[in-house]
Amino acid sequence: MILLFHPKIDTQKIYVLLGALLVVLGGMVQLYVIIVGGQAYPLEIFPGFEVSSSFSDGVINSYTPTYLELMLGLGGVALALMIAGLAMKFLRIVPDNLSDDNVDPAVLAD
Repeated sequence: MILLFHPKIDTQKIYVLLGALLVVLGGMVQLYVIIVGGQAYPLEIFPGFEVSSSFSDGVINSYTPTYLELMLGLGGVALALMIAGLAMKFLRIVPDNLSDDNVDPAVLAD
């Protein structure tokens, strides 16, 4: 928040990029905590009852994704980037020129 709202550094491109990267990293960390934490320490679904199966109940196991799982995840990220790129190209949601010469000075004064 400081990177994006501080009056002296919010206009520098490197800090805006750093802020965007930190948001993406924070989202990935949040997904990791929710998904892996929920699977490593599952909730007690039936309190007071014994539930058993043949799948090593109560044992916390480690997990390492396989090559195909990594490729599937990277493919999902690539698909999302491709969709976003095509949307930016064809829907014109990104300005053509970021030069200060094209900005109304009255807007900058506000």
